Amino acid sequence: MNSVLRKSAALLAAILLAASALSGCFKIQKIDNGTPDPISDPIADPAPPDAPETEAPDVKPAPVTIDYELLESALAIGLTGNGESYLRDPNGLWHVVGLYAALVGRTESRTPWLSDAACDALVRCLLPDEDPDGIPDAWFSDGGVVREERDGVPGVSFPSYEEFLNGMLGVWRELRRPEEEDAPYAVEVIDHLEDGEYHTYAYIAFQQDPGDGQTKLVYLVIGDTLREGGTLNFTLGEVLEQNKMSNLLRYFDAVTLHTSDLYGTSDECVWLRDGDPVYYETVDLSMDDEESGEPMVFHSESGSYRGLGFNTYLMAEPLINVWVTAEPRETDEYSETLITKYLFDDLSAEPVFVSEDDEDVTFSLEETAEGSDGVPFTVKGTFVVNKGTLALKSCAWEYEGGMTTGFTVAYNGDKLGEDVMKAWDTPRTLTLDIRTEAGERTEAVTVPASWLVQLLVDEGITVYFDEACRELTYNLIDAGGDITLRARDEANTPAAKLDISSVTLENVLAANYLTVLTEQYGSVKVHTSDKYAENDSWFFRDGDAVVRLTESEDKASGDKSPLSGDNRDMSFSIGDDGSVTARGTVFAIPAPYDPEYDENNVYIIERLRGGTLDEAAETDAGYTFRVSTSAGEYRCTADKNTLALTEIQKDDADYPALYTMEYGGELPSFADTYAKAMQKTRTVTCHTSQDAQTYDWVFRVPADWSFYLWHGDNPLYEDEGHTVYADGLVPSDGKDYAFWMTDGMHAARADGMFFTKEQIISANLITALLKEHGQIFFRSTTNGYVSESQFFRYGCDVIRAERLGNTPEGKITDGSIGTDVYFESSADGKMRATVYVNDFGDLPNVTLVDNDGELYRNNYFLLWDLDDAEPEYVSETAYTVTFSVTSPYYFEDDGSPLVAVYTVDRNTLSILRVEYSHSVKEITYGENAAPFASEFAKAMADSRTVTTHFLGSYGTQDLVCRIPSAWEVELVVTSYDPDLTPAFWADANTSQPLADGIIPPNSGDVEVWATLGAG
Repeated sequence: MNSVLRKSAALLAAILLAASALSGCFKIQKIDNGTPDPISDPIADPAPPDAPETEAPDVKPAPVTIDYELLESALAIGLTGNGESYLRDPNGLWHVVGLYAALVGRTESRTPWLSDAACDALVRCLLPDEDPDGIPDAWFSDGGVVREERDGVPGVSFPSYEEFLNGMLGVWRELRRPEEEDAPYAVEVIDHLEDGEYHTYAYIAFQQDPGDGQTKLVYLVIGDTLREGGTLNFTLGEVLEQNKMSNLLRYFDAVTLHTSDLYGTSDECVWLRDGDPVYYETVDLSMDDEESGEPMVFHSESGSYRGLGFNTYLMAEPLINVWVTAEPRETDEYSETLITKYLFDDLSAEPVFVSEDDEDVTFSLEETAEGSDGVPFTVKGTFVVNKGTLALKSCAWEYEGGMTTGFTVAYNGDKLGEDVMKAWDTPRTLTLDIRTEAGERTEAVTVPASWLVQLLVDEGITVYFDEACRELTYNLIDAGGDITLRARDEANTPAAKLDISSVTLENVLAANYLTVLTEQYGSVKVHTSDKYAENDSWFFRDGDAVVRLTESEDKASGDKSPLSGDNRDMSFSIGDDGSVTARGTVFAIPAPYDPEYDENNVYIIERLRGGTLDEAAETDAGYTFRVSTSAGEYRCTADKNTLALTEIQKDDADYPALYTMEYGGELPSFADTYAKAMQKTRTVTCHTSQDAQTYDWVFRVPADWSFYLWHGDNPLYEDEGHTVYADGLVPSDGKDYAFWMTDGMHAARADGMFFTKEQIISANLITALLKEHGQIFFRSTTNGYVSESQFFRYGCDVIRAERLGNTPEGKITDGSIGTDVYFESSADGKMRATVYVNDFGDLPNVTLVDNDGELYRNNYFLLWDLDDAEPEYVSETAYTVTFSVTSPYYFEDDGSPLVAVYTVDRNTLSILRVEYSHSVKEITYGENAAPFASEFAKAMADSRTVTTHFLGSYGTQDLVCRIPSAWEVELVVTSYDPDLTPAFWADANTSQPLADGIIPPNSGDVEVWATLGAG
């Protein structure tokens, strides 16, 4: 469909009509349908293409606003004859966008154009859950789409669509909108062709997403093109699908089905309350009493909501039904089949066209049914549906013998029971603790506090008020507050209680080791809440070891820690990419495993050990007691049958804490990952020695996990001779590894250094350090004079900021952005950026978002002493290495060579300190190391673009820089030829000089022309 955008409007029209599969000959004719239509009737011709556009003021782009009525029209035009699926074709999607641009252009009398932001907003609105392709490349080569910037805003123009739309709307195609607000379609497309009128009905609904606040297309129906007086364009299956209530409620506020017979009437209504369907029925019957012959009038109101049936009329108070079943019960969904339940289950006839008007189509079905006596009979149905939505408006069945049944459907009328349902605004919770041979579960049911609750109980189940087995006399619960009930079958009726004398601290501790609890329940979850954090820990078994998984959330910041865990041999953490890193700890002498001191095994009871237990009592929830320890007082609740602790509350005014335990629940999905990983393991062994004794640490580690052996301050080696240092990192290569560690002095090594000068230089380039650490802070102290440098990234550029020793603390004096932009602050604190335009034939594009990553002149900031000197080993610790460098070029005052002593991080080789005879340089890394980074980011939040067109010795070159708007900008041209003097101009004709190349602050985006002339 690339030819859609060719400049010939006639060709465009012919192609689109062919795609619509319309029969008959094409005939252009002017439409005159009386009352002007805001879209279909002629609109004032737009300005000629060559008319000059008024220059817009230099302002920030306005937020994108979408005219959804015009977007509905663009969808209707673009998808007529193609169907809804065409929207997911890149050509179809951008065809709709182009039509929208043309419709906007008609209303604003300008050539169709959309900003890139508007195009992006339209695509996200039309296909919110997809990632569609951009405008097809062929459209640009055809010339139908052109990249065009207006008022400094990048965008796209659609020149072909202006001519195409003018040749279509009001000529052979018109758009019509329903006059009534509740009409079931949004746009009607009418094509006037030689062989008749063709009508297409479109319903289009947009809705604001409560999550991200964006308005999105949520419903789209484009009916097949139908010639007036023609045949049906839909199937019976489509009618049944469209009349499911979940589909109808997409565009109707309420749907009411009305039936009547000799005895009375009923109205069944479905509408949405808080996003859930309400089914509400009113019935009015009238009949004569069989004995007295007197007329009787019967009225009822009932319904269902959230799977609960209720009756709101027969009793003094509304009554709601709650099922109590051994197995979880599927909720009743009365609403979904409100209409389709009145149709035969096995409809098989083909629908036959009967008649139509502007809004509706009538069709018939003739079915053969079988009576209770087995004799077949004929029944004929007549149905009326809306053209656009296929919403069923009426149904009438006529049986042999003249009997008729049927119903009518009203849309967007009153919401039946709306006043009654306000009772749900004041809810209460009914909690059901159900224990039967089918299993155990807890159900929490929300019901109106003012309604009666009737329990519908399965046979064999008895409902109790409490653990004392006080049975409900009637399965009817009065209005009131929250309530908890216990449902038990005979096998689970509470047995005789344990003697309270069994509640001793010794028994409680013995029952709550994690090895015991995981054996009983399979899994245990402990939730910890204190004044600082919320923490969840899950426990399960891996052989005879207990595995723990943990995640926590900081209450102050809301930050959540990633899931981590540990077992007897190792701890482990999960990265953002799903990779796992394991860690083991080794000391000189391994202690034998003791379950009494296994942190996982005693996780629940560690705070209670060594205390005294008193105040034991029996309650509905279990046993309660108090444990007093030197660390504080703990109030505990335990299960009556197992003594498993269910709650521990620490009574502490300054540091209260609550621990709650759950048993047998689901584990995080990582538990499966752990189990699979442990099916294939390898060993990491560390041979340690102390006092001439050797001890072996053996760690069982998944073959596919990387592993780090933490060894404290003690050196670790790859060989038994203690000659090759090891960092303790074990790759995920599936191999077994062995290390050696000693707590004594290690043997001297012949080579001294174990890294090269080139490795030091490579690791300490500023770009490499920023990649490793994010930010750098450098402080130099020379004879009491202090200077500071900060390095950080913004976008793709490296930023350097300096503070001199006589400058107030924190005040930045100068710095650079990338390679060609420098800045400095004046005495009054204002900032000036200096942009260097180089007449060297290779002018870089210094934009903060497109930097090409070349090496910066500051890249060797820490490495000048290492250019032509070799490091010499001095000393080392478990974490650092110190070496010296003797400079061949620099000397002390007494003539001796200058010596620099470097201290570097053992693992990363990052320089931490450089010491000379009269000065010290100290470097720190990591987040917040460069305080100026946040100040610079704030300044760049309001930035501008300075574009310099330089007419130099090597032709014309462009330099683009993005600089904070509040900064003054000075342009400087550097050249090999000192006799050439630069000049700066505010226009391409070089008629408006720019004094001294100074651009004042807050003057918006600027274009400047620079030239070189004779001095």
